[in-house]
Amino acid sequence: MIGVNFVQKIKESKILIIVHEHVTGGVAHVLRDYLLEKTPKRLVFIAHPLLYIKESYAKSSYYEQYDKGKLTKSEKAYHWRLPEPILYVKDFLYTIFWTFKTRSRYSVIIALDPLNAVAGIILRCLGRADIVVHYCIDYFPTRFQNPLMNWIYHSIDKFAVRYSDETWNLGARMVKARAEDHGMTGEEYKKRQYHVPIGVWMAKIKRYSPLKFDKNKLIYAGGFIPYMGIDLVIQALPKIIKKVPRVTLDIIGRGDAGEDWKKLAEKLGVEKRISFEDWMEEREAFHLRLSGAAIGMAPFNYNILDDKVKNADPGKIKDYTSSGLPVITTKAVYTHKQIEDAGAGIIIDYTVDSLANAVIKLLTNPKLLLEYRKNALKYAKQFDWDKLYRENLGRVLSK
Repeated sequence: MIGVNFVQKIKESKILIIVHEHVTGGVAHVLRDYLLEKTPKRLVFIAHPLLYIKESYAKSSYYEQYDKGKLTKSEKAYHWRLPEPILYVKDFLYTIFWTFKTRSRYSVIIALDPLNAVAGIILRCLGRADIVVHYCIDYFPTRFQNPLMNWIYHSIDKFAVRYSDETWNLGARMVKARAEDHGMTGEEYKKRQYHVPIGVWMAKIKRYSPLKFDKNKLIYAGGFIPYMGIDLVIQALPKIIKKVPRVTLDIIGRGDAGEDWKKLAEKLGVEKRISFEDWMEEREAFHLRLSGAAIGMAPFNYNILDDKVKNADPGKIKDYTSSGLPVITTKAVYTHKQIEDAGAGIIIDYTVDSLANAVIKLLTNPKLLLEYRKNALKYAKQFDWDKLYRENLGRVLSK
């Protein structure tokens, strides 16, 4: 009966999602597709380029309007070429303009990132929404190197948490981080913040059978960003090759650090062992590709991080484990103890020897590798998108 009531509430609702996106397949797209399956009265999806990723500058803002699950309207913004701070203002104005253009009052606005949450709060004040959810994907103590921009970012985040009806934090540590950084220690802040981690669609993910995978292949999927630690994997390859002569590494994604990684591979003479590929937009093919490898690499460099990873919930951990891959990661991940306790991965020090030894340990012991792969799937099963959204959307729509 609860399930029926939940679906019926969605059918009767008008919902607006606002996001800054880099690639499709992220949390906002999962939420959009989940809601569309339940045919809400109206769903509007507004997306702006995620500007701290260089490639996103080639993209434009757009919006999509769905009525009872069917796409009825869409529009793409003019491609503005302006400084980054002004582009954020542009995004804010487009959100307000497009929302008014739909001529709707929304049951709930779900805004991913603080700036979009502020737009949602303004729209609520203007009578265009009943409830605003600030869906916080990450929380960076040093989001911008420019001190003024960083202060503005934190001021906006604090405003968003204070005036949104709820804040959904991807990372379990975000409440503590805000208390440390902003002094947001009062119960009025804590009681409206909820931990909503990245989920998985276990039943929908296609995988190779447990024994049909490349037992020598390492894989990385994500942003080509220095703190991801892929340079450490490349540096470890010569040592790994001595024990696992047929080892290879697939690197899938986008970002500025890719060229540096390629140069490092050439310098060390391992470039023929590495495949660099663009991000895979199609999720079914993506998970199938992951499941064909032996180990998922996520060796975040905690020497150059502040709390970028610790305050978040890295999606690649869920991508790997839900595809049946054990992970090799570091203590930069806030959930590292859970991963280790579940036997779903190996937690390493950020050194070449530690990483190489972990890879060699798994690739030279087929029985142990299969055990870790089994544990990875078991670990991922605790995260289910339907469970997460029923609990949290159900609470919001009942207000």
